[in-house]
Amino acid sequence: SAVAAKAVEQPPPPAPQPPRVRLANGVEVPMVGFGTAFFYDDICRPDTVYTALPAALDAGYRHIDSANMYGCERQVGQVLGSYFMSGKLKREDIFITTKVGHPPTTDYVNAKTQYLYDPELSAYTGALQEFYECLANLGV
Repeated sequence: SAVAAKAVEQPPPPAPQPPRVRLANGVEVPMVGFGTAFFYDDICRPDTVYTALPAALDAGYRHIDSANMYGCERQVGQVLGSYFMSGKLKREDIFITTKVGHPPTTDYVNAKTQYLYDPELSAYTGALQEFYECLANLGV
């Protein structure tokens, strides 16, 4: 009797990569990034990152865009951390962009951007403090 040949499962082909832009320091950053602002019905849904970001990473995205006001930097950091720990990606494979200095809105009432409006405060120091908060939230 003929023995059926087992199909050997092949890994999927690598995802095509978007064009890159070369920075002044020679680093090339993907021009297309995956945004992590998930607002449904005008409500921020940061837990969506736990499903959306792995799908994006698996699809080949290597530039991740976030912002302090999205309220999802901790989730982004957790997902990236799990990819780094598992060996699926290395930190140097990923580019993370974030934004600071967003004024308070109905969706972002806890903005710490008084430094933008108060001449007694240093805009530089305020932006730097927000930046360090982003780094801590992302875990990088």
